[in-house]
Amino acid sequence: MRYLFTIFFLFTHIVFGQDTILIHQSPHGNFAFRISNVTDTLEIGYYSKGKMEYTIKRDLSTKNICYTRYYRSGKKMWIKEWKNNTENGKCSYFNTKGINVAEFNYSEGTIKDTLFLAKSTHILFGKLSYSSTIYGGMQREDGTSNVSSSNGPYMNHYMKLIRIDGSKGKDPLEFYFTSDFQGEFMTVLEPGNYGLFPKDFPSKEVEADMFSQKFQPTGSTIENWNINSPIILTKDKQIQYFNFEYSSIGYAP
Repeated sequence: MRYLFTIFFLFTHIVFGQDTILIHQSPHGNFAFRISNVTDTLEIGYYSKGKMEYTIKRDLSTKNICYTRYYRSGKKMWIKEWKNNTENGKCSYFNTKGINVAEFNYSEGTIKDTLFLAKSTHILFGKLSYSSTIYGGMQREDGTSNVSSSNGPYMNHYMKLIRIDGSKGKDPLEFYFTSDFQGEFMTVLEPGNYGLFPKDFPSKEVEADMFSQKFQPTGSTIENWNINSPIILTKDKQIQYFNFEYSSIGYAP
């Protein structure tokens, strides 16, 4: 229903002369477009056809920005007041059932006041990033190595946190998430020890001392996550932060 409404919204606004452009399309099926007029812009992103991921509304006169994101189920994940692409003002967070579990006042991405935090709720705020370096090929004329590198947010990745300290014989708890266009995500989960894995990684293959996917060297490429110990969510901290980096090092012939 939301997808049909968006199509109708686009049609009516395009007819009346507003500019609509595709601004992003990823290999994972995510895409986004922007609708602009003289007073504001509306950016709409999708996980895939029919599954809205987010909306970002920018008021061009007041500079106010509202960033609303959704779970794949269609339930709200967060509503953020934004400035300079970071949290500024009131931000509300919801669990996978769409229940409001936390509200904070932010200043430049930092929580200044807790307005509301549900009892026995534990939230992980995370960010995925990547770095890639390729060595090799012919040397440059000055004798230095030919090296190319890049880094940035690991956006639109569908991942899961698997609890690795559960009882034997029981299926481990799994908490799914998708990083946004800045690599950021949030999950509401239980305290415990966790590992980070792709969404399709078989949970039965996860061992107690396994904290991330183990990559086998393929040809001249080495891949790795910067996770050498369990991701520990403690009972005494309701809000915790983690940054995860995927790195790739390759050697050209």
